[in-house]
Amino acid sequence: MNRPLRFLFLTAIGMLGVSCASTVESRIEKHPQKYTSQSESHKNLIRQGQIKEGMNKDAVYLAWGAPASVRQGSSNGSEFESWAYLGHYPVYTDQIVYRRGHYDDRHGQHRHYAYMDVVPTVNYRPYNKAEVEFSGGRVKKWDRQR
Repeated sequence: MNRPLRFLFLTAIGMLGVSCASTVESRIEKHPQKYTSQSESHKNLIRQGQIKEGMNKDAVYLAWGAPASVRQGSSNGSEFESWAYLGHYPVYTDQIVYRRGHYDDRHGQHRHYAYMDVVPTVNYRPYNKAEVEFSGGRVKKWDRQR
């Protein structure tokens, strides 16, 4: 496989992994009771994948999915919970690999050879994409990178 085709193949495989995440529709189908218990304005925001202050944890879960991590703590005597969401960005690199091969020469001798090849690779690095802070089970504040 030539180099550009390998690169496209690796990129396509990486995108398949990213596309396996749940969607708003799949979360609503899996948890209809969480969706029907929301107000109409929150239902509209959930369907758009948006959140706002005052939403409960179920609404945030339906809109954004499960967080990558959850922190709990206390600030000035008030309990809080913080949900962090990760994003991933691609890092394209070339790897040098050592390969071995063999062939039969024109005299019928079995020959071995070695060579180095450049293989394009795609790795996905995580970054903090968004964070939601809850107080009393409701969104107190949130931020998100675009």
